[in-house]
Amino acid sequence: MGRNVGVAVPRAPRVGHRDQDRPSEARETIVSYAVGKMSATVGTAGHIDHGKTSLVRALTGVETDRLPEEKKRGITIALGFAPLTLPSGRQIGMVDVPGHERFVRTMVAGAVGIDVALLVVAADEGVMPQTREHLEVCGLLGVRRGVVALTKLDKAGPELAELAAADVEETIAGTFLEGAPIVPCSARTGEGLERLREALEATLDGPEPARGGVRFFQPIDRVLSVKGFGTVVTGTALSGGLSTGDEVEYGPGRSRETRARVRSLQAFGQEVTRVSGGQRAAIALAGVDSHEIKVGQALFTPGAAVPTRRIALRLRYLASRAKALKTGARVMLHVGTRAVEAGLTLYGTDAVEPGEESFALGRLREPVVCLPGQRFIIRGFDAPGKAGRTLGGGQILDPEPPRRRRADPAAKRVLARLCGALDSDEASAKAEALAALVSETGARGAQRGALARRLGVSQNRLEKLSSKSPESLVRLAGADVFVTSAAVDALEPAILSAVRQFHSEQALAPGVAPAEVATRVGGLPELVERALKQRIRAGDLVAAPGGLVKDAHFRPAAGTMSAKEAVRAALEAGGLEAPGATELSRTLELQEREVKTVLSALARDGDAVHLGKGLYFGRQAYEEAQRRLVGLAEEEGLMTTARVKEAFGISRKYLIPLLESFDRRGLTIRDGDGRRLRARQP
Repeated sequence: MGRNVGVAVPRAPRVGHRDQDRPSEARETIVSYAVGKMSATVGTAGHIDHGKTSLVRALTGVETDRLPEEKKRGITIALGFAPLTLPSGRQIGMVDVPGHERFVRTMVAGAVGIDVALLVVAADEGVMPQTREHLEVCGLLGVRRGVVALTKLDKAGPELAELAAADVEETIAGTFLEGAPIVPCSARTGEGLERLREALEATLDGPEPARGGVRFFQPIDRVLSVKGFGTVVTGTALSGGLSTGDEVEYGPGRSRETRARVRSLQAFGQEVTRVSGGQRAAIALAGVDSHEIKVGQALFTPGAAVPTRRIALRLRYLASRAKALKTGARVMLHVGTRAVEAGLTLYGTDAVEPGEESFALGRLREPVVCLPGQRFIIRGFDAPGKAGRTLGGGQILDPEPPRRRRADPAAKRVLARLCGALDSDEASAKAEALAALVSETGARGAQRGALARRLGVSQNRLEKLSSKSPESLVRLAGADVFVTSAAVDALEPAILSAVRQFHSEQALAPGVAPAEVATRVGGLPELVERALKQRIRAGDLVAAPGGLVKDAHFRPAAGTMSAKEAVRAALEAGGLEAPGATELSRTLELQEREVKTVLSALARDGDAVHLGKGLYFGRQAYEEAQRRLVGLAEEEGLMTTARVKEAFGISRKYLIPLLESFDRRGLTIRDGDGRRLRARQP
């Protein structure tokens, strides 16, 4: 690794208005570090009062307990950051995290992005409960290197220190710290501190952790209003790079505009022009007020992530737990610097035993933004509303999973492919995962942007992976959607079958709308329309008046039905793109005045629904649209008009009156630029 490229004494700017962690007495040292092209982060872990903060102060000369409450109580509440100079002159960053059980959530936030864990154990007490829990948390969050500092040597004496060292060796056996150096030391006398610095340097000289992903993503652990800088956010970048002047997105947010511009960057107290994955960074943002952005959100390249309430997980249940974890369990899920309540659904099993792994779906009470491969932990509830001990953790496999039946073997096969893509750097593994995601969508296809997010790759790389896919993939340029060739081949016979089935159900209808065909076969409207044209050219189907299609051999008995029956049948045939009075009069060879009278009668009798502005839907089509909207809302919560349009596959001409009708009937309610289901009254 290269030498440091920009070392400076960190300065502590006065905070202008607020620090979200502790609004009163807020003061922050904005520090990071740069070592060649990579950065290193050392994070403390260990039980309360075992001397973590004193050790960091002795190593770095920086007091990380900066809040009055921390000084008064003698414990660390918020995260503390300090630069450390190693014997070679190399500069790294240290994160001092709380050890008290109440502040494990903050400890988890501090462990995000840690390269090396410094496990602190007091020689006069040995291993304690939070020692074990912090060790488990670091392992679950993917930390793979570490050093043990056996502190308070001046208080313990040789015999007690020897017993504590044996206790530590037994505790770390079988963990990522097995075989790690155990360095006796004293923050008060300075004994062993130089050996500890040398041990940290030797550990950092080992293989560097992979920094996957080209798109920038940084969980936010602090938001500040700094005089002369404006809104400043800090955190450890998990992937990608960010330069001055770049546009970024933050989320999850409720406001309409969640973008900002990078005004300036600080690393190690100095302004820099770029930060990259692995670095702690202080990022000054233009275009956003400090009250609009929160701790627990993330900062990322626009389009790299979207808010989600459903995530597919690879879950490892800790061997230290006493009983099985059952499907349906409620847990507190920590991802990045955010903690949300979640329900777990296990795939293919009803319970997972201690020490075992399982695929799971997390249903989140509040939205998060996250990346595939990002680490998480789960904690159980000792009492309602109070998160207790750590249960397990793992990696996010799919941040935007579709609905999958938990007993379906195909669901586990797709998730296994996603695991393979995370565990291997080979392009073939990611190509197999891409094929699996596209295949399970069938004729609906998978959106190009969503696929890139779900695989954690750029859209350019997605194109290259598609050429290496074991399945033949087709990209519809107009819809920007990927489908498999097998799904395309199976679509035309499915369409013929759907049209004929419609004729058997609606013998009086003059034809069926393409949107209805798409709904019946579960296909992307653009793809269905293309297949319909193919079948029309082949002579199996023919175009009917009003934009409808019908089987080439079908003859509706329009002449034998009453005007009311004919109009009702035509409305139902039109589905969510029902013809208007003018079009109906031309298709059915009726007077337009007569058609309007019939439409009013149908609405009065409950056989049709008047949406306003002369637009009517058949009763069955309207009720089916209502069921689909409820399902979509239950899955996604807040629905934008664009999302509903994508799901229904109809134009705004029909969509807006339909949504406004649901609003008037009390089914939905406007929320910003979207809609959600109206809460039912008890």
